[in-house]
Amino acid sequence: MKKHFYHRLAISGALAITLAAPAALTLVAAGPVVHLVDADQISNNPIPDKTTDRQLTIHKYQLPKDFDTSKLMPGNGSIDDAKNLPAQAKPLAGAKFTVQKIEPVSGQKLDPNNSGPYTVDSTFAVQTMTTGADGTASLNFGPADGTYLVTEQETDATKGLKMAAPFFIAVPLTVHHVDKDGETDQGTQLNYDVHVYPKNYIDKGIPIDKTVNSGHHEDGKDGDDTEKVTTATVGHDVTWNLENGIAQNIAKAKDFVITDQLDPRLDFSGIKGFRLGYYDPADKVATLHDAAKLDLTAGTDYTVTPAPGQSGTVTITFTPAGRQKLADSVTFSTTKFDEGGNALAYAKADTKQEHPVVLVTDLGTKVNKHVLDKGKYGPIDNKFTVTTDGKTTPPSDNPHVPPIPDKPTPPDTPVIPKVPKVYFVNVGATKVSQEDAKALAGATFAIADTAENARAGRYIQVAPDGTYVYPGDDHYDDQDNRPLTQESNADGLVTFQGLKAKDAQQADDKQDVKADFSRPYYLVETKAPAGYGLIKKPIEVTGDPVAAADPAAVKIEDPRHTPVTPDFPLTGSQGLLIVGVIIVTAGGLAFVAKRKSDAAR
Repeated sequence: MKKHFYHRLAISGALAITLAAPAALTLVAAGPVVHLVDADQISNNPIPDKTTDRQLTIHKYQLPKDFDTSKLMPGNGSIDDAKNLPAQAKPLAGAKFTVQKIEPVSGQKLDPNNSGPYTVDSTFAVQTMTTGADGTASLNFGPADGTYLVTEQETDATKGLKMAAPFFIAVPLTVHHVDKDGETDQGTQLNYDVHVYPKNYIDKGIPIDKTVNSGHHEDGKDGDDTEKVTTATVGHDVTWNLENGIAQNIAKAKDFVITDQLDPRLDFSGIKGFRLGYYDPADKVATLHDAAKLDLTAGTDYTVTPAPGQSGTVTITFTPAGRQKLADSVTFSTTKFDEGGNALAYAKADTKQEHPVVLVTDLGTKVNKHVLDKGKYGPIDNKFTVTTDGKTTPPSDNPHVPPIPDKPTPPDTPVIPKVPKVYFVNVGATKVSQEDAKALAGATFAIADTAENARAGRYIQVAPDGTYVYPGDDHYDDQDNRPLTQESNADGLVTFQGLKAKDAQQADDKQDVKADFSRPYYLVETKAPAGYGLIKKPIEVTGDPVAAADPAAVKIEDPRHTPVTPDFPLTGSQGLLIVGVIIVTAGGLAFVAKRKSDAAR
């Protein structure tokens, strides 16, 4: 009794067989190097004989974890094909393969990407091949022709390695010579002793990356100009692009889970959507183009925790229905692989397979009030992991994670940050008496983002929900907003924390963080301590992206005399306040005020 199977096979390291008719088989190496061992096993007669034994030999090697698979030459029909392997390749003992005999359906194309229907011959006992110390295993089929499905099984010897994908082999095999460009000649001979080289790699997982959705569209094209750095402030939305490759076994995988451990200063605000995206290496900036929108329904195709408005770990779990939708949205190449040995996926509409795609999850977050917590001065960074079929790809700052295909590197950028960051700046000032250097409490300051806004009284505002609203933002000047102010404490210290940094796009890991992200802000004293006059001009301060808002040491003299009261006799005397020194620092500034009374003569 023969049982029909209709399923797809993974492609990495597979062999593609095209069937024009049951007796006419052609094989092209799409992963394992195939070569012919003995010249006397090659027949010029295109009709198979009934006496020569048919044999399959597997040569199993482990390749270095960072080996570029594109450097492997196609098989050329010679035992010398083994010389194409890198010197570091090691024979792998203990690798196990199962071999099933199949009967292809006439007129159907059999390849690892779209196997098509075929029947498994239940009269043929499933065979097991286990490699010895030299990494080889052989199986003799006797004088009968056959087409076989070869599947690697995980063993103790192959744990932690990416197994070779299932592949098909026909014995005897039509001999083709493959050139360096992958072109094959016409087959005129049959080979009865076939050798294949399915390889194992250190399992790097699928490529993943994470960027911030800036939406700049600087090149005028559709898509998102993605950044590794951005800036925000309290209550502002930050959308993250979670980008990951799509595993070819996604439909049949036992799980597919995206996990994002949010910084405590971020609240989850919801999944904004899913899409297929790609990068064009011709772009001047890394632009994530849309290849296709994905219609995935929460609860049916995926589940997500926690609920919007909460912080913690965001977990997106795809259901079997959702994984099937992902599989159905793409086709996989049989000849193109990423640096991790994964088959490149292409959107269905990309019939020429020009742009490999990744799954993009647009994850929404909101900066919460914890950015104002004392000691929370540094940037927010964020990373995630992807688990497919029980195997987890580490965070995207791991050097062994393969890069996203075709993602360009901006010019003059030596290193791209591996983890995206949201930068803030902090401002600090200390108000003290010049006369005795004692701290002055009770001075209230507003803050503006430009000198012009400071002079016009257009200060940064705070909405009722705590969101910082800058001039030009939506809802600026809403009725319930109030100016963002701080009052000097008993130590004279006034601090503003979690303000927007300078927007330094695509900064690299070798950047001068202070130079790239520091920016000026302007303090305006709106309430002076009792007995002191207001400082009647904006005071420029520098917001620091890394340091605490602590004042220190540069003095700027202010020669102005600021009267406490209008300049006319008051009960026979006149009061004057002399504002003497302003101390500006890297982390903020200090005001030094001197009060001096002149007795009326």
